[in-house]
Amino acid sequence: MNVWDTAGQEKYQTINKNLYLGARGAMICFDLTAKLEKDELEFWRRKVAEYAGSKCRIMLIGTKSDSEVLPETRESLEKYAKSVDVPYFETSAKTGINVEEAFKTMADEIITKDAEDKRLKEAAMTEAEREEERKRIAEERREFYDISLPKNDKVKNEKCV
Repeated sequence: MNVWDTAGQEKYQTINKNLYLGARGAMICFDLTAKLEKDELEFWRRKVAEYAGSKCRIMLIGTKSDSEVLPETRESLEKYAKSVDVPYFETSAKTGINVEEAFKTMADEIITKDAEDKRLKEAAMTEAEREEERKRIAEERREFYDISLPKNDKVKNEKCV
């Protein structure tokens, strides 16, 4: 799992676009001790959807839960997470509360979504398409691991020590 902290600041927006590409999960974090701007939640959810795609899993995180939390910020985050059906965690980097749980939940969300997508894709395939897909995957694995031997008689006749 690769984790990028994009800071959310406007000066980093051009860099952020590239980091989103191919992302399968995004944790959108908000400071629980600060006033939440009206459209901030939807803005960041749309940015993730725009740059990472609709298959990217989203999680909302309220940070600094160990400090004096603004009740209206907490309520807005909880309500929004429920309305768009995404997990919500309150965390503290200072105490470590819920940090590991949030990452484990994100990993589980990604794995579950990938498995579901695979099942749906396979269900829609004919048997011939499934067989073709298996062959394609096997070929990709061979290329990835580079396990195919050269078709050279010299190499074939040499002994490995």
